[in-house]
Amino acid sequence: MLDQADLIVLTAEVFRAAKAAEVELSLTPQDAIVFASVVADLELAPAGEKCFVTANAHDFNKPAIRERLGRHGCKLVTRFTDAVGFVRSRQGH
Repeated sequence: MLDQADLIVLTAEVFRAAKAAEVELSLTPQDAIVFASVVADLELAPAGEKCFVTANAHDFNKPAIRERLGRHGCKLVTRFTDAVGFVRSRQGH
């Protein structure tokens, strides 16, 4: 599963987007940085199914966040076992 992961770089643009997400989505500054980083990476990613895996369902499992992720073909996954299933089902294992 680790060979399917990407390192996301923090940039000034990510921090600007995080500030907006903090207000628009009622996220903590830390969660806003995570969300903005994920969205920035999704904008650069090729088309196809993707998932954002987080155990923090309390803060990220919101309709507005799922909708924004969905614009990029990205599914929110809040349980590790579901994430493993997502990756394996797309690898044919």
